[in-house]
Amino acid sequence: MPELRLDALEFEEFRNQLVSTLAQQEGRLAMVTTLVLGIYAIALLIGGFVFRSAYHRYLGLAALTLTVAKLALWDVWNLARLYQIVVLVAVGALLLAAGFLYARFGRRLLGILEKGTASAAILLATLLAARPASALEPRDFHQRAPIDGVASPGYFSIPVAPSIYRATETDPPLDDLRILGPSGDEIPCFVRPVALPPPPAEVSATMLDPVSLPDGSYQVTVDVGTSGPRHTQVDLTVDAYRFFRSVRVEVSDDGTTYGLIARGSSIYRAEQSSGAANWTSVRYPLSKARYVRVTLLPGEGDVTVTGANVRFRESSAPEPRSTLPLTIVEQSSKDKQTVILLDAQQPGVPFDAFELDIADGAFDRRVTVTATNYKQLWPIAGTGWVYRAGAAQNLRVDVAPLRKRWQQLRIDDGDDKPLTVRSATGSYRQEEIVFRAERAGSYALLVGAPKATFPHYDVSAVLQRQRDVKVVLAALGPLEANAAATAPAASSTQPWSERFRTPIAIALSIVVLCLALWTWFLLKKAPPPEPPPDQGAPGVGGSNTPGSGPAL
Repeated sequence: MPELRLDALEFEEFRNQLVSTLAQQEGRLAMVTTLVLGIYAIALLIGGFVFRSAYHRYLGLAALTLTVAKLALWDVWNLARLYQIVVLVAVGALLLAAGFLYARFGRRLLGILEKGTASAAILLATLLAARPASALEPRDFHQRAPIDGVASPGYFSIPVAPSIYRATETDPPLDDLRILGPSGDEIPCFVRPVALPPPPAEVSATMLDPVSLPDGSYQVTVDVGTSGPRHTQVDLTVDAYRFFRSVRVEVSDDGTTYGLIARGSSIYRAEQSSGAANWTSVRYPLSKARYVRVTLLPGEGDVTVTGANVRFRESSAPEPRSTLPLTIVEQSSKDKQTVILLDAQQPGVPFDAFELDIADGAFDRRVTVTATNYKQLWPIAGTGWVYRAGAAQNLRVDVAPLRKRWQQLRIDDGDDKPLTVRSATGSYRQEEIVFRAERAGSYALLVGAPKATFPHYDVSAVLQRQRDVKVVLAALGPLEANAAATAPAASSTQPWSERFRTPIAIALSIVVLCLALWTWFLLKKAPPPEPPPDQGAPGVGGSNTPGSGPAL
């Protein structure tokens, strides 16, 4: 499995948590820093006087000066009152101790200028040389899969299976895909979404009478003209930052008498830092009526409809998507929320929607989705609504595409009882790998090269110009470890500090030991205590010769 890294959202969440933690502890850390620095300074001074080392007395004075400067320039202006008292009392006591030392042993300062001091410095330089870039070889890829079904020259495609998403090691994903031909040469290829169904055809229409009603609802009427076109959907342009409204749809041929055609669906928008969850389309059964009246029932947020487009969508053209079942690891209720932890077993699959199987009969709840590869960091991936009201229901929550292993769904229950979620599936937009085969034979797919960048071939542009080219579906075999790979994926992607952690630990231990020995050597090298000064010359009043006395 490729090495997991923090993506932009996870790193931003980690940074926010770190900044918040440091902000909460800023005062305590500043106080402890000042105290430790002051204690270290006074310890150096004591050591300097005890071992007669001017070098350590200099260091102690410098550290004490730095402590007082930090106290005056930062602590007294930024610390809380209690921390200020502790720091001022402690530093004051340290200054008194330093003053006592110099009052008691001050005469030794005269020897500092005469003897001078010796200082030592250790310089550690690390040079990292980048290896020159080189073309990738088959041995640089860690996974390989056979491709069957290439029986003639032409264009072929294979679907991107979940195993390929999980094996890719580049960011963006799938940049390390390569196709090898029968002779082992690289074959032009590219990745594209599976062809979408025809988009809904827009019907010419005019928006009439957008009004706010006294009960808090909002109503707009759309005229599609007298030609009687078929229509199944209204796309609204809503001027509102945040809203959630249930919708009722009515149709009429004369603009006077309306009949109900659909109700129970919802439109909404929820802005957030990682994007917006937004749905403003209203679908209803096939109609040929001239007038369509859409009523936004009273709900959350003030809304103003500034535009409306009517469309006709073929019901038999679903979007090509793939689904994977997710394991419900935990389901709990706390603080008026149902919290569901989902496990995809491995990261990599680019889920952009989650479908829930909910046992409850009628509900309308907001869902916030967070996702991560590290359970300590939970950045928001998206927000949506799930509801069931009679025949109308929506159990799907759309999110920005993510490639995480764990997903956490937080369902806002309010004062209602928690929902019972029986199962969950993740879905994603289907993609395919298209390649051009020059001849029949055995082909292979390579994936799993963290330093790869996707090559640019002209096969994509050629297919866009030749829209009638037939693309044949080939069969992809199981992914297996590439026998020609030079090293496993984990060893090539580990940082150097992890690959060489044992030598680094030994080197750091040696450095610490050398510093300790050097410090002990400096302390032992201190000059011996000076003899007490003579009281006078021999034979004079200051002589210490026994029996001598003052001259008469």
